[in-house]
Amino acid sequence: MVERIWEAMQTFISEWGRHIAEALRVEFVDGFGLQEAQSYWCTLNFNRSGENRMKSVKNIQKITKAMKMVAASKLRSIQVLFSVAVENACSELGARMSAMDSSSRNAGQMPDRHTLTYNRTRQASITMELIEIISGALALTG
Repeated sequence: MVERIWEAMQTFISEWGRHIAEALRVEFVDGFGLQEAQSYWCTLNFNRSGENRMKSVKNIQKITKAMKMVAASKLRSIQVLFSVAVENACSELGARMSAMDSSSRNAGQMPDRHTLTYNRTRQASITMELIEIISGALALTG
């Protein structure tokens, strides 16, 4: 299995904090020594031929340290990616919640606006009828 060695990682997080705008946060995460640990590990693996095998047994502590560095770096990269995914999901849910709150508020105000429009239209038609009645009465008397 071929593993890729990364020196650094850059994450882009959609950060939701205000109702008006979302901010894009960029984080830079270094490799935590993964490059050095991988190169040391490869050197130890290539030197394990015949007589060098005994020498590499003496280096068991260095091998263990390199393995721990690789494992810690992989764990850190997984943790960073997971936290980015969680933060983006929370940001999206926050934005959706804000949008639903605004639409609920607008839907609550809609009957009031329609009632006001209906009442104005009704009042205008009543006024028009009164003007016609008064104009007709004045025409008969006049």
